[in-house]
Amino acid sequence: MNSNVGPNLLVLLKRYNLCRICFERQLPRTIVLPSAYVTRSDKCNVCGGMMNRAGRLAKMVLRQLKQYEFASFLIGARVPAEILEQEDTIRSALKLRGGETLKAQITRTVGEIVADVTGKKVQYHRADVLAILEPKTSTIEVLSRPLFLFGRYLKSRRGILQRNRRCQTCSGQGCPTCLHSGWEKVKSVENILASALTNEFHCMEIRFSWMGSEDDNSLVQGEGRPFYAELLNPQIRSSKAAQRLTEKRLTGVSVNQLEIVDNRPEVLPPFLVKVRINITENGKIESERLRILKATLTNAEVHIDQPRKRKTAIKKVYWLRFRRRAPNRLELYMLCDSGISIRKLVGGDYGSIHPNFATILGTSITLDENRPFDILDVILPDSTMKTQSLYHM
Repeated sequence: MNSNVGPNLLVLLKRYNLCRICFERQLPRTIVLPSAYVTRSDKCNVCGGMMNRAGRLAKMVLRQLKQYEFASFLIGARVPAEILEQEDTIRSALKLRGGETLKAQITRTVGEIVADVTGKKVQYHRADVLAILEPKTSTIEVLSRPLFLFGRYLKSRRGILQRNRRCQTCSGQGCPTCLHSGWEKVKSVENILASALTNEFHCMEIRFSWMGSEDDNSLVQGEGRPFYAELLNPQIRSSKAAQRLTEKRLTGVSVNQLEIVDNRPEVLPPFLVKVRINITENGKIESERLRILKATLTNAEVHIDQPRKRKTAIKKVYWLRFRRRAPNRLELYMLCDSGISIRKLVGGDYGSIHPNFATILGTSITLDENRPFDILDVILPDSTMKTQSLYHM
């Protein structure tokens, strides 16, 4: 035995039953403790045999990680507070400072085994998967870092909502009508995309951020409407899954672009919208009034009152074109900033948006509710779309 182990230390060690693993963790490696002072692992006052289960815990982690795609991982542990306090008491009595704790040792030991078997690296910041050990109960919880996607969707059928709609019976609280989900059972872009993404990435939940919205009866054409999706606890992280989704045929909706990104922006950028508006005239509008409408709204600022924010937003319409399809049917084509409500721009919304179609034309006009307006394209600030495509009708 090393001479550093004095009689006082031996008395203290005899008082605390430590297994050899916990003893070696607490004291310098130069100190060799006689076997008489080493207790059985399951009788250890610190780990209670926990350290002897490290190999078994590692096998459990490896078994669960087979369900996940990952390039890096991290091992965590939930060690009961009373065990940590007991270790602190012993370290204080032995006047030990620094050194590795039980929690650090078991996570390091399991991590080394997992790294050796999988060839993956331990990463302490933004690891793809986190395996949390419950050493006392020998259970494992695996959590996958959220995956962020940027994509664009097209809508080829009318009558499909963009977002899920809360149950009108219970206002989203859950009731027999909605099968306690809080949502109406309706066809929506959100439902269709969520189902497809869940099937490809095997995730638990999806949170969407939409760049603008359209009417239920609107089509979305061109490059498609951009969106971000946050996938919670995905098992698949491959870009191949994203590619497969762009090749799938979905009912009324398709994904034109889908790629993995680092994160979702805190503030979505502004963008331009190219739109076709279908108007029903209550009386035929004279061509001169249409020319005035076009002249008034070309490169024009549109002021939108926002009472809740107590301010007026200023947006811009860049150009306007029109075609007469029937004596009482008119098609208007427009390029404008995002954030302009087409319905309000057409009808005026009691003066909350100005200038507007109804005021300029001096007559009552309504949207064709069967096909009110269609999104022909959404142009992002960094879009490489050719200039002429912005003017193509």
